[in-house]
Order: sequence, then structure tokens, then C-alpha cells
Amino acid sequence: MANRANSTPELFTGQVIMDPRPNSSGTSSINTAPSSLRPLTIKMLLDSFFEDTERYPLIIDGMPVSSVDLIGMVRNKSLSMDHCTFDLYDGTGSVNVYFWFDGRQDSKDAWSFNEGMYVRVVGRATSLEQFFQIKAYMVRTVKNFNDITHHFIYCIKAHIDISKQSRLKLQENSVATPSASTVMPRYQIAPSQIPEDCSFEDKIFSILRDPAYRDMDHGVSLKLLRSALGASQDDIMKVIIEQIRLGEMYTTIGERHFKSSN
Repeated sequence: MANRANSTPELFTGQVIMDPRPNSSGTSSINTAPSSLRPLTIKMLLDSFFEDTERYPLIIDGMPVSSVDLIGMVRNKSLSMDHCTFDLYDGTGSVNVYFWFDGRQDSKDAWSFNEGMYVRVVGRATSLEQFFQIKAYMVRTVKNFNDITHHFIYCIKAHIDISKQSRLKLQENSVATPSASTVMPRYQIAPSQIPEDCSFEDKIFSILRDPAYRDMDHGVSLKLLRSALGASQDDIMKVIIEQIRLGEMYTTIGERHFKSSN
């Protein structure tokens, strides 16, 4: 598996398919469908997460990403009998990694590296509220330091190729005539009117009660609110959490979709 991920040209186009390993702990909320493996820097991963926390898989360069290939230095390692956790740092950022042992080989691999050593991590991106983590199903010590340079080259190549694919797909979609049943992407919908001379709270309610959205079963996404209001996630969530407590709003299909109670 590791050799295929490191050497095939499919890696550059995001087409390598990885079958997810079963979660022995039974605590993971990750999607069980196979998805493309993507070489990434940690900064690319974190930028995508903080841009759109309610979406899974993450969308990077217009393509879904949940299986990730990372290389970095181990920090703050904690090892137990059935799992280990550590922070992975690659010079662009740091992310927490959780590695549950699914056999003797996994345990052996976990004991083979210490803090300050470089490892390759293949796993899936998961999140809980503001906590972002990689659920690893492979951790291997980097023995050839050329692999570190090659990894960053892979990241650049994949970014260029996938960005080109996304632009071509957008051009093709713009040429096609949308039918009456076409559902507009969430991030392209804009409310018909947002009052300017009112409080920030009222602006949020004006979007939730807008005729374009109030009858949608799934409600309004946090990403749409951020895009329409030009405000930060924290500012929006402070208002929403308070209004949910008061019973004026409620969540729908997830913790990042909301509707007005009246």
C-alpha cells in the first residue's frame, strides 16, 4: 500500500483509492466509504479545515479529501498498549495524530520511532468542534530523508494537476444549461436581501428567514452565513449558540446547519 501511494502517477491526480481500515475502538465518526489519497502539507490541511468545518470530506483544490499522506517530525508522543498519539510537525504546521493498533505490526511500528524522528502518516482527517485530528491507519519511520523532499514535490505536483482538473470541470459545468431541478451549490447561494441598518443578530435571522432558505429541510450552513455576512466563524457561532439556548434557532442535519424556530 505504501509503495503504491509513493510511486504511482495516480497520486498526482487524487485517484489512488484506499480502503479504510476497520476502527477497533468503535469511537471514530469518519466516513467508511473509500476515497482518494492525497499528499498534503499540514498547512494545506488546516487551511481547508478552518475554511469549512461543517463539511466532510474536506474540499481541497475543489476535490474531496479524507485520506491524507503526510510526512513530518514527531513531537509530544504518548504511547500505551493499544494506541499512541503524537503531534506531527512538517515546517508548515502541526496536527495531532491518533494511531490505534490493529495488530502486532502496528504496535511494532509505534515503538520504532521516538520524538524528533520523521515519520510518514497515512490516515483520515476527522474533527470534533474545533479539534482537528488525523486517525492514522499507517505510521512508518522515514529512513531515507530524500522521501521528505519528494513528499513536498508530490504535494506541489498534486496541487497543480488537481487545480487544473477543477478549473476544467467548472468551465464544463458553466457551459451546461441548468435544469429546473438543479440544486445550486451551498457556497454559491446568496440571500436576496440583508438589512444593513440592523444588529448582527438580526442579519443572521434575516438569512435564516429569507424565502430562499426557510423551507429548506437542511437549513442554512455555517459556510453560507460566513460568505454572506463576511464575518468570522467565532462571531457567528457566538450568536447562534445563544439563540439556540433561547430556543430561537435549532440545528438540522448537523452541528453546522441551522434554522429559525419561527
